[in-house]
Amino acid sequence: MNRLLAVLCLCAILTTGLLIHSGFSNSATARAQDETKPKISEKRSVVVARAEENAIQAQVAAFSKAFNAGDLNGLMEVWSENGEFIQDSGKIYRGKPAIRVLLQRALEGYKGYQQTIKIDNIRFIRPDVALEEGTVTLRSPENVSEVGRYSSVWVKMDGKWLLERVRDLPDPVEPEKPASFDRLKGLNWMLGEWTDKEGKGTVRLTCKWSEGQAFFLQDFVIKQSDGKDFYVSQRVGWDPAAQQVRSWQFDSAGGFSIGWWTREGNSWIIQTEGVYPDGQQFTSTDTLKFIDDNNAVWTSKDRQVDEQPLPDVQLAFIRKQK
Repeated sequence: MNRLLAVLCLCAILTTGLLIHSGFSNSATARAQDETKPKISEKRSVVVARAEENAIQAQVAAFSKAFNAGDLNGLMEVWSENGEFIQDSGKIYRGKPAIRVLLQRALEGYKGYQQTIKIDNIRFIRPDVALEEGTVTLRSPENVSEVGRYSSVWVKMDGKWLLERVRDLPDPVEPEKPASFDRLKGLNWMLGEWTDKEGKGTVRLTCKWSEGQAFFLQDFVIKQSDGKDFYVSQRVGWDPAAQQVRSWQFDSAGGFSIGWWTREGNSWIIQTEGVYPDGQQFTSTDTLKFIDDNNAVWTSKDRQVDEQPLPDVQLAFIRKQK
């Protein structure tokens, strides 16, 4: 009996010890798990996340506003001191001074353009670090758009979101086009049919791309006072040797000319020289100016024939509605 009681007591002691050990173990595990869980106060609420997204969006909008105003200082306010810009070619501009030079060149090269940015997504990898991807569109004074994709890293410093890194992303693969296309696409706004603004049909103009889009073609039909039509065909291309846009023009009477094109804002300035069918030589300074999607003006000044001055000429065009 005493032996049985001793065994039962031993079993009770062992069982109690196991239960106590198990209880302490479970309690320690639970405490460890609790310590690894983020405290409720550390979690980013939907409201906070939305507020941070809005703050980044406001900075993006401020960047575009400064660009469109030609405000270099405003552009630089969005960047951190150690910011980086990486072109799609892989060239890197590090630090605010280098980025300032780059943006100053961009403002000069895209004078008169309007920039808009569409944010595709924003992801927070830390409360003070965000990744953004988007699409930037540059619209020329002639309403021709250039579109590019980018990715950026934003950091929050002293309560303000700043650009730490921006990388140009490669464009989607498109059918291969000749190198001259990029030089001439500023004429895209002229594609289609035009007539003189008075609606008399005295001058009709048709603009289109050549096969392969290596040249921009313009064909004029001019109704003369005797009722006959006079035809002028112009081919605009890129001269890689001279690094300039050029044109070659031929008319139905046998005259021809060449032109040297320079872009200034929403206009093309064309220095023209040629020969009439009778051998007389002429020169002029012509301007093709974009007004809006449906209106354009062509002027010819400093006109001379065999060094004899001629009066200026101006012609307003209106797009022919389908």
